[in-house]
Amino acid sequence: MSKLTAPQAIKRYLLLDTIEYAKGEPPEDGSTIVYPSPEDFNEGSVVDAIWAAEGNPKHPDFGDWLWQALEEFRGSGEESGLGGEWNRNYETKGRARKLPDGTWVGWTYWYGGGKHGNAHEIPWIDDAYYVTMREETRVVRTFSMKDDDVTPEST
Repeated sequence: MSKLTAPQAIKRYLLLDTIEYAKGEPPEDGSTIVYPSPEDFNEGSVVDAIWAAEGNPKHPDFGDWLWQALEEFRGSGEESGLGGEWNRNYETKGRARKLPDGTWVGWTYWYGGGKHGNAHEIPWIDDAYYVTMREETRVVRTFSMKDDDVTPEST
């Protein structure tokens, strides 16, 4: 597989996920659709071209399924503390998620906007980036007051 940018890696994941779903939901007219194989998504330019065509417009519901997968992905993952652009109408958080190939990608999660907010319409994929994740174990000490004034035994 050639090198994919972080936006292309997210698009690849979303397209493959949606194609797997679509395979289980044949068109109501009974027609047969031949979907691209995962190997077809190994080149960034191919991912971009298929994404621009909404994956496979031959299935009437494919665009809706892709949008649903996109929204589920956008709100998933973990808070990363990275990124986070600013806009006076919306709030942001840095998010990160591990893709099936083991790489981690990050993006800015836009939310809020009040009564007429449409944070989901803000283009976020093209600003995605690769991140590294390191898991750390930390010792946390918590204290509480004793109920009596007796000197405790030292430990």
